[in-house]
Amino acid sequence: MSSTFKGDDKSLINQFKQTHCSKNGVWGFGAEEKYLSISFFYNQIVEAKEAAYETGSVDETKIVENILGYRSGYIKGQGTAQPRIIRGSRSSSTATHFEEKLSEYSQEIQSLKEENASMREEHSREIQMLKDENNKQIESTKQMAEKYDKQMQDMFEMIRKL
Repeated sequence: MSSTFKGDDKSLINQFKQTHCSKNGVWGFGAEEKYLSISFFYNQIVEAKEAAYETGSVDETKIVENILGYRSGYIKGQGTAQPRIIRGSRSSSTATHFEEKLSEYSQEIQSLKEENASMREEHSREIQMLKDENNKQIESTKQMAEKYDKQMQDMFEMIRKL
């Protein structure tokens, strides 16, 4: 069986990076996203291949199709592909995957909303406590000012009497 996984597959990914990224790290338009996608899918394929070797059922074409999906028409490097119907396996597994991710993200969003609400309540209590303390200090300052005013008036009265 001819292997589509050669030892230089990763070096091809690195070659893509070298040809689409400048020496100072600036990527060409859209190239960084493509590089990250290629790296992500490459790692998934390698993991699936390793798992398949452990079970003894290695069909590299199926592995690649399960991860990347099947496309009829011309396939670069392989020529014209014969159209065929995949009976929902890819689409349902993809839908399930996206539903799981959606559920996961929804739970994370809900958790963050609850945390945000809790923090808002805590900050509101702290702000109210600071306002109350500030009002007490203002009242205390007013009382002291009135007391000193009274003392000053008493002193002026005493001076006038002299």
